[in-house]
Amino acid sequence: MDAVLVLNMAKWLVAELIRIFHSVETAEATQAVEGLIDRTVPLIWRVAGKVRVLNPTLTMRQRALAVLYVNNGPLAEDELVESVEHSNPTVFRRDVLIPLHKEKLIEYDGDTKEIHVSPLGVKFVEENIPLQV
Repeated sequence: MDAVLVLNMAKWLVAELIRIFHSVETAEATQAVEGLIDRTVPLIWRVAGKVRVLNPTLTMRQRALAVLYVNNGPLAEDELVESVEHSNPTVFRRDVLIPLHKEKLIEYDGDTKEIHVSPLGVKFVEENIPLQV
């Protein structure tokens, strides 16, 4: 959140400088600033109450870790399956969740179906999965 605030304040400041020194309207100054900014697209997109991974080339394992990484707190298994758009929850559990749990990248509770990303999982995401598209 802090970085977003700093970015927006910097954009506003540059737009004001352009507006004042070039005697243009606010809309025109804002448009000039927007044209100079390199836009980034986040890997995870929250839309209509759903979470989507915007890089379809990632493996299911990478998608799951990325979704868990950006989520605040634990996630229910069915929510994660929906977020990564896997077609079969049983196969997802067998091929993705249990191996990630064995590698200590996540904590998976088979009884409650609750999943937490571990500190090792956080490190893996930060070192191996680009969080921008």
